[in-house]
Amino acid sequence: MSDERFDLAIVGAGPAGMAAALEARRHRLRTVVLDEQPEPGGQMWRNVETITTQRPQDLFLFGAEYADGYSIAQRFRGCGADYRPGARVWQVELAPAAPTPPASPVLPPGDTVDTGPDDEAVHVERRHTGADRHLFYTDARGTHHIAARHLLVATGAFERPVPLPGWTLPGVLTCGAAQVLMKSAAMVPVAPLVLVGSGPLVLLLAVQLMRAGVVPAALVGTVPAGNWLRAGTRLLPALLAPGYLSRGLSLLGALRRAGVPTFAAAADLRIEGGARVEAVAFRSRGREYRIAARTVLLHQGVVPNASLWQSLGLDQYWDGAQRCFRPVVDTWGNTTSAGVLVAGDSAGIGGAEAALCAGELSGLSVAWQQRRIDTAERDRRASLARRALEAHWRVRPFLDRLYEVPPALRVPADDGTIVCRCEDVTAGELRRLALGGVAGPNQMKAFSRCGMGPCQGRLCGLTVTELIAATQHRSPAEVGCYRVRAPVFPVTVGQVAGLDLPPR
Repeated sequence: MSDERFDLAIVGAGPAGMAAALEARRHRLRTVVLDEQPEPGGQMWRNVETITTQRPQDLFLFGAEYADGYSIAQRFRGCGADYRPGARVWQVELAPAAPTPPASPVLPPGDTVDTGPDDEAVHVERRHTGADRHLFYTDARGTHHIAARHLLVATGAFERPVPLPGWTLPGVLTCGAAQVLMKSAAMVPVAPLVLVGSGPLVLLLAVQLMRAGVVPAALVGTVPAGNWLRAGTRLLPALLAPGYLSRGLSLLGALRRAGVPTFAAAADLRIEGGARVEAVAFRSRGREYRIAARTVLLHQGVVPNASLWQSLGLDQYWDGAQRCFRPVVDTWGNTTSAGVLVAGDSAGIGGAEAALCAGELSGLSVAWQQRRIDTAERDRRASLARRALEAHWRVRPFLDRLYEVPPALRVPADDGTIVCRCEDVTAGELRRLALGGVAGPNQMKAFSRCGMGPCQGRLCGLTVTELIAATQHRSPAEVGCYRVRAPVFPVTVGQVAGLDLPPR
């Protein structure tokens, strides 16, 4: 097997990955893009090429913002990057970096990164040290290895787990899963269906389902009343963000005109059923409700898809507003490991438009580090993307406060609620171990097998961190998260044995 070397390897062909590839190729960097999906676009623009060319009658279901993804995907395909769809990266090896002379300044004055609530600023070294990053991945043809001078992790986000009684019943899906079915297979969930949760995707999906002819039986919102008061203090900057609030109001208006019953501040949620889901029960504004359903769609926002960058041991911090761990990055996406960048939602939830800007900035940074452009050209080219990124981020403080997940949906109060779906570990078992002094998620894994299933802790990791923190009266930052080790995804012994590595 040949030892392929690139200037830049990008993992993920969503908005951030495509934008970074476009910018890198503009500066003649030899670029490879590895992505699990069969087409570029990420979750936002999933299957946009196929729908545009083969199912154009379905474009109206997903709206103008979705249709915009086609031109971006076409530009990406034509930019000259080595695009490899269906490629799952399961390990990245960082070669030891050469020491950097301490006298070489690499950041303009004040170019720092916020590491979290303590406001401690960390300077990030960005000049390339010459060491390669080695990536191992599998696709339909087998197992492969490539090397790159720089690595950009642009793996996007996934939905936050919503562990409540009955969430493992057949007929319960996430809103994201329902959207995948619509975009990939032209399928809609079985009615009657109820949407439960909060966040922009709940409203968007409800309207998309109505366009497809499926009117939800109800939308059960979980935003506590107090969140509106806290979010109100950040409303003015949000009004200056481009189009976000107007789109939200438009979606709400469509639901009202369609007569979809909407419930606010729902609590004591549980999904009832035997062989499959039968109803959603909850309390809202002092009254008890039970709504029949054959499908329940859950959503409580999204969190960074962190597994790959966490496996590299990058510095990270707990973001109390977004209730998740984020990597320490500077304004260009550079991490505290030389030659490794993280951009888009995998670095913190900002949405598709913000991810495009972040990807462009990361591409410029890599071109600058590899001396394809000088500092003046980099900063000149970055000015427009930076202004746009700042505009898109103005809405985040408002959204983060409004849609902050209620404690009851982060930490199940019912001991019988399953937290780890892979290993059938309940909240009661985890709470008992936490009361017994289990120090953190990794020790919890050893005692309970929680996080040892096929998903490798993706569906239970944040819940375990928050449960331990709540039980032991500690902060999530103190508790920490699962230690992610390669392989990030399951691989067979045969796949590893078939990897014919060249000498290094």
